[in-house]
Amino acid sequence: MKALSEESFIQEYILMRASPKLRRRYGVCFVEECMRRELTRILVEMAIDFIVRINVNSTEDSDLKSEVVDNVLMYLNHVDLSTCDDLLGY
Repeated sequence: MKALSEESFIQEYILMRASPKLRRRYGVCFVEECMRRELTRILVEMAIDFIVRINVNSTEDSDLKSEVVDNVLMYLNHVDLSTCDDLLGY
């Protein structure tokens, strides 16, 4: 993923998020890469996706949601939130 341009990275994420299997398998990788690239706004959107698209009957999805939200909140402690304050009200 490091070799992808920012636009390609976001497009790949959009394709991946539509599939629960792919989201479970590669979701954390996308979140970590987004943090590495310092794409704060996209990262918050990813966290929202992981919360909204969860299968409530899946413990794997619940665990993944918790991991992603924990990682994102830790990241947000160290950045300027003005870039995504409109999303944080969601």
